[in-house]
Amino acid sequence: MNWFGKPISKEFLAHAIQNPLYPSNTPEYLDKAIKSLIKRLRQSKDPDALQNLRVTLLERNKDTPCVRIPRSLDGRLQVQHRKTLPHLLYVQIWRFPEVTTQHELTSVSNCKFAYIKRLEEVCVNPFHYEKVEKFDSIAPVLVPRYPAENLSINPPQQQIQQQQQHQDRGDYNTQLNQLAQTLSACPKENIAYEERENCYYELSQRLGKQFEITVPHLTIDGFTNPSEADRICLGNISNPTRDAQTKMTRTNIGRGLQLSYQFGEVTIQNVSEASIFVQSPNMNHFFGAHPLTVVKITAGQSATIFNNQSFAAILSDSVNHGFEAVYNLTKMCTMRISFVKGWGSDYRRQHVTSVPCWIELHLNGPLQWLDRVLQQMGSATRKCTSIS
Repeated sequence: MNWFGKPISKEFLAHAIQNPLYPSNTPEYLDKAIKSLIKRLRQSKDPDALQNLRVTLLERNKDTPCVRIPRSLDGRLQVQHRKTLPHLLYVQIWRFPEVTTQHELTSVSNCKFAYIKRLEEVCVNPFHYEKVEKFDSIAPVLVPRYPAENLSINPPQQQIQQQQQHQDRGDYNTQLNQLAQTLSACPKENIAYEERENCYYELSQRLGKQFEITVPHLTIDGFTNPSEADRICLGNISNPTRDAQTKMTRTNIGRGLQLSYQFGEVTIQNVSEASIFVQSPNMNHFFGAHPLTVVKITAGQSATIFNNQSFAAILSDSVNHGFEAVYNLTKMCTMRISFVKGWGSDYRRQHVTSVPCWIELHLNGPLQWLDRVLQQMGSATRKCTSIS
């Protein structure tokens, strides 16, 4: 098809934004990606799909119509042996070349075929997706730059003496200063804090697969519909050794709970008719409670169970107390949630493994941040040997 005597692919290519940071996105690759899109637009159920894309690239605003293509079996698109998500690819080509993952994008409210909705067709209108606001990322945490003589990661005295055999004390202090400068560096990359992993347990037995959560809103219920990206149904998880009490508990999960990530916070809402119980060290720290405290959330109630800014403040303070203090914060990135039955000091079930049904939630974003800070700090100050 030609408009004004010009091949349609050439017209669309003229709107592409070249990104020097990605030299692999050559004009040849962009041309093939656009021709692949044109082919799929012609297969769309929308007869105006091609015209809608042309209007979108000319008007460049979110009020343009959806540009729909059929969703593939795995939801991805292949161009030159490279597979990617279709909405991400065309946002990179025509709007935000600096975006690298789907987690940096969110759909606008008027997009009826947004990728996250998992419909038969997906919208690839680059102006129907916005970049996630920067305040969703945790604040940078700097490893403090100590004077050489007060550096908290000083080597053991024996190692210092070995160093002195080969160099004078002045050279050694210079090396410590260089190390302190290295530790003060702060990674600038954004981390997707909405990424989570969820595991389901009955008593001490882990069942089913580990669910990777990459959507900002998730429902976990007790029904049996096959799990989707924004919903996990515990009712279809089998267990041949399940006892009578666990079976009864599972029937009371009902609508379960909803987890949401927005504005730098993870919140939980109980949408079932029974109570749920949450153990969140981050939430407990905020309220000045013991880290192992279990909080009861009754039907219809909600709570913030993780706050990025609070975690950043705790991490900044822990850096001043050494490697072990920062490493211990890994516990704060894990939360446990039980259905119907609680546990702890006020219950006859003292440990979570005595609860019929519960889940464990891991926050990947904070764990990645801890990893980067720990790498800057080096190794533990207290050494462990085979005889210690």
